[in-house]
Amino acid sequence: MSSTINSPSIAALTYLGKLATPGALAALAAAPQDAVTADATLAAAETLLARGDEKQALALYTRLSDDARLADHIRLAAFCARIAADPDRAHTLLPAALNHASEEWRGTAARLTAQLPDKLLKRRGEALMKALEPQGRLAVVQALVHAKKRAGAPVVRAALKDGVDAPSRLAAAAGLGDLGDAEDADALIEMLGQADDALADAARMSLIKLADPKTDARIAKALARRPADDAALTRLLGVAAFRKTPRAAPALAEHLTAAAPAVRTAAFQALTELATDRQIPKLIAAFCTAADPQERRAAEKALMACARREPEAATEAILPLFASADAERRSSLLQAVGLAGTPAGLDLVQRALADSARTVADDAVRVLAGWKEKAAAPELLRLAKTYPNTSLRVIALRGYIRLIDQEQEQAGRAAMLREAGALAARPQEKALVAAAWRTVPTPEAVAALTPILADPELKTEALKSLKAIALHTPVDVPDQAPGSLLTPLTFVPRRIGTYRSEACCVADFNGDGKLDIAAGPYLYLAPDWKAVRIRTISSNVGEDGKGYADDFCNLVVDVNKDGKPDILAACWFSKTSYWYENTLGSSNELWPEHVIDPLGNHETGTLVDIDGDGKAQEFLPDTNVTVWYEPGVQTNGQPGYVRHTISMDKAVFGTGVGDINGDGRPDVIRPAAWFEAPKAIRKGTWKAHPIALGAKDGKVEHTANILVFDVNKDGLNDLITSAAHKHGIFWYEQRRDAAGAISWRQHLIDDSWSQPHYLAFADIDKDGNKEVVVGKRFMAHNGGDPDAFGTPCVFYYRFTPGPNPAFRKHVVTYDEGVSAGLNIVPADMDGDGDIDLVTTGKWGGPVLYENRMTEWVSGDERRAALGVKPALPGPLPADNLALASRGAKASSDSELPGNTGCTARLNDGTRGAYTDFATTRWHSALTPMPHWAEVKLAKPAAVRRVIVHFADPGGYATAFDIQVKKGDAYVTVHTTDKNRDGKSVNITFDPVQTDTVRFVFRANANPAYPHAAQLSELEVYAQ
Repeated sequence: MSSTINSPSIAALTYLGKLATPGALAALAAAPQDAVTADATLAAAETLLARGDEKQALALYTRLSDDARLADHIRLAAFCARIAADPDRAHTLLPAALNHASEEWRGTAARLTAQLPDKLLKRRGEALMKALEPQGRLAVVQALVHAKKRAGAPVVRAALKDGVDAPSRLAAAAGLGDLGDAEDADALIEMLGQADDALADAARMSLIKLADPKTDARIAKALARRPADDAALTRLLGVAAFRKTPRAAPALAEHLTAAAPAVRTAAFQALTELATDRQIPKLIAAFCTAADPQERRAAEKALMACARREPEAATEAILPLFASADAERRSSLLQAVGLAGTPAGLDLVQRALADSARTVADDAVRVLAGWKEKAAAPELLRLAKTYPNTSLRVIALRGYIRLIDQEQEQAGRAAMLREAGALAARPQEKALVAAAWRTVPTPEAVAALTPILADPELKTEALKSLKAIALHTPVDVPDQAPGSLLTPLTFVPRRIGTYRSEACCVADFNGDGKLDIAAGPYLYLAPDWKAVRIRTISSNVGEDGKGYADDFCNLVVDVNKDGKPDILAACWFSKTSYWYENTLGSSNELWPEHVIDPLGNHETGTLVDIDGDGKAQEFLPDTNVTVWYEPGVQTNGQPGYVRHTISMDKAVFGTGVGDINGDGRPDVIRPAAWFEAPKAIRKGTWKAHPIALGAKDGKVEHTANILVFDVNKDGLNDLITSAAHKHGIFWYEQRRDAAGAISWRQHLIDDSWSQPHYLAFADIDKDGNKEVVVGKRFMAHNGGDPDAFGTPCVFYYRFTPGPNPAFRKHVVTYDEGVSAGLNIVPADMDGDGDIDLVTTGKWGGPVLYENRMTEWVSGDERRAALGVKPALPGPLPADNLALASRGAKASSDSELPGNTGCTARLNDGTRGAYTDFATTRWHSALTPMPHWAEVKLAKPAAVRRVIVHFADPGGYATAFDIQVKKGDAYVTVHTTDKNRDGKSVNITFDPVQTDTVRFVFRANANPAYPHAAQLSELEVYAQ
C-alpha cells in the first residue's frame, strides 16, 4: 500500500478501520503510522469494542496512546478511550497523564478522573493524589469541583493536608463548599485563622455553601468556644450571618461585648436577622454602649430589624434604657419604637415630646407622624395645632390625615376630616384631605369637595374622590375586569321612553337641526323627546321582559331621495325587511310601509360599504343566508333595494364587512366563513374561506356584528366580535404564512358577563382611537341564555392599536336597570362635540347615555335623569344574605287569614311576577297600619343594601322605614313618605353590623285596602 496520502488511500485506510478483520488490522499495522493511519486504527478499535473484543481494542488504544510520534490530540483520544474501556485500571494509568508536562494532558486526565465511578474514586482517590505532582493535584481538585463530584470529596480533603502545595490547598478549601458535608466544617473553621487571607476567605465561603444542615450545629459549637483569633472569630460570625443559623443566636449575643470592635460589629450584623426575643435585651444594651462608628451603624441596623421582627420584646427592652441613653441614641431608640408600633411604645413617644433635648422632641413628632394606629391621632391633632416648629406641625397634620382611614365609624372619619380641613393651609395637605374624603361616601363629603373643584391645584384630587364616592352607590360601580382602571368617562343615562323595544336609530327626522330617536313604533323628537307614533310594531313583550317586538333592525337611509331620512327595518317573525317612508310635515298618518324582501328570519342588519365608494349605503342583513342589497329601483319602478347573492349556504348569525386580503375590495365575514369579494361584486363569484368565530373553544358560535380593524397595526385587518348569547368578547388576529395563506389567532378581551349582542365602534373619549362599546342584551332568549339575569350593563373597552394591545374595560352603566338591545348608536346628540350613545331594549326605552367626559355627576342627578326603572325579573343574586337557603328566617307582625305560612315567601328566592303575585307574596292582616316583615340572618353581617320587591303593583308602599336591630333596639337607617316606585326599591346606607333587617309598611297606594301590606321578596346585601 502506497504511503502517499491521497483520497483513494484515505478511503482505503478508513475502510480497513471499519472492517477490523485480522487482515485489515495487519494492513493497518504495516501502514506508515501517520495521522490517517492512526484515525483508521481508532475506528478499528471502536469496531472491535462493538463486537465485544475488548482485549484487542485495548491493545490498539494502548499502542496509539503510548506512541510519542503521534500528535497529542490522537494520543489523548486513544487515552480517553482506553480509560473508558478499562476503568478498573484507571488509577494506574491516570497519574502519568496528570503529571504530564502538557497542560492539555493534565486537563484531559483531570476530567477523566472526575468521570470515574463513585466507588472507584472513593476507594482509590486519596492514593491517586499522593502520586501526583502539584500541578496534577490542582488539576484534579479543579475538575472535581467543576463537575460537582461529591464522591470526590475525599480526594479534595486530601489536598487540604499540611504540606500540600498552596494552590491545591486553596482550590480544595474553595471546593469543599460544593462537595463536602458537615464533617468538613471543623477543618474549614480551623482554616479561618490562616495567615493567608485568600485561603481563609476560601474556607469562609465553603462554610457558607455547605448544604449539610448539620453544619449549623458545628458553627454554633465553634462560636460558643470563642476562637482566640479575632480575625477567625469575625469570619465565623459572618458565616453564621450568611447561613442564617438560628441556633447560633445565643452564642452571637455573647460576642456583643468582645474586646475587638470588628468582632462586635460582626455580632451585630449576624444578629440583625437572627436575634430572638431572648437576645434582644443584650443587643439593645450593647447598642447603647457601641462606640466604634462602623459598630454603631451595624448596631442601629440590627436595632431597627429587631423592632420590626419582635416589636413587643424590642419595646420592652428599650423602655428601661431610654432615659439613661444620650440624646443621639434616644432619637434612634424612638425610631425603633416607631417601627415596633406597640401601645407601650406610643406612650414612650408621647412622653418624649417633652424631652429636654429639642432634637429628641422633634424626632418624637416625626415618629408619631408615622404611627400606624389610630391611637396616635389625638396627640397628632394637638401637635398640628400647637407645636412651635411650623414644619413639624405640617408633618403632624399629614400623619393625622393618614390615620383617618383607621377610624371604623364613618361619622368619626368625617369629624377627623373636618379638623384636618380646618388646619390644612398648603395645597399639598388640602389635596390629602380631599383624597381622604373618598372614605366618607355621604352628602357631607360631596358638600366638602364641591367647592374644591374651583381650585385648579385641587380639582383633580377632588374629582377622583367624588368619583370614588359615586362608585359606592348602586348606580355606578367600578368594573370588575382584572387590571381594569376606574372609568375615565361619565355617562348619564336619560330615559327617553318606556316602550319595550329591540332596536333603534338616530337622525334629524323633522329637519329642525336636532337629532331625534326612533325606537319601536315611536319617533322621539328632540329636544323635549315628544313621542310621535309613526308605525305599527307587532310585540308580545310582557312586563317581565319576555317576548319579542318584531323589529330587529332600524337603519337610517334616504331611500326615495327626497332629502328626508327614512327607516330601514328588518324583522324576525315576519321574515321580511321593510323601509318606512318619512312623511313628517306632509301627513299625520303612519309612515307608509314598503316591503324590501321576504328573505327569512332577520337577526338584525347593518349599513355597510360593499361597493367600495366610501359610503355605507348597502344593506347587509344578518340572516341564515348571505346576501346584500344596494339602493336602486325595484321591478315596480319604485325606489327600494336590489338584492345580490353571495352564498345561499346556511350561515350562522353574525355579519361584518372589510378588506381581509388587502386587495382593496370589501369582503363579507360570517362566523364560519369570510367571502372574498370578486372584481365584479354584483355578478362575480364570492370565494368562501373557512373561519371559526364566536366561541372560546375555537368553534363557530352565533356572534354579534363583526368589526374589521387593524388592531395590532401590522398592516393586516383583524376582526373584533362577541358571542351574542353566551360569554366572550374577542379579537381575531390575522396572520400570514410564508406563502401568504391567511389564518386567525383568537384573543380574549373579556368573558366576565354574557349576551354582548352588539359592538359599537367610535372614539367616545376623543383620544384619536376608537373604543368598542358593548352592552348586555336583556332577555335575549327570554331568560334561556347563560347568566340571563345577570347585572344589566354597558361597558366600553379602550385600547391603543399596536403590538399586544391591552383592552381596558370601563363602565357606561351598571346595575341601573338599563343596558342595551340589538344595537347601540354613537352620535353627538346634544351638539357639545363628544359622542353620546343611544340604545333601547326590552327593559323599556330608548335610553340616551349622555357623554359628560370627565365631569363628575352625582348619583341623584343620574337617578333623576334615568327616572323610574322597571324591576328586572329573575333569580336572586347568590350574595343575598336573606335567603332561607342560607339559613335566614323570615317573620312578620301578621298574616292574612287563609294565607297561613305566607311569611316564608319573603325569603324563598322567588321574585313574584307583577301579573301573578297571589302565590308568591307575604300579605299582612288587614289590621291598621303599620305592618312589618323582617329577616333574621344566619349570622351578623355588615349590611349596607336592602332591596324590596312589592307584590300587587296597586298596593305598593308609599311610606316605609327600613330598620336594623342593634342590641335589643331597632334603628331606622332609611325612611320615606314619598315612594313612587310600584315594583321595587333599592336602598343603600352606611354599613351597619346587624343580624336582623325589618321593613316597616306605614302607608300603601291602594285606597280600597289602606291597611294591606304585601311584599314579594325582602333581600339583604353586604355590598
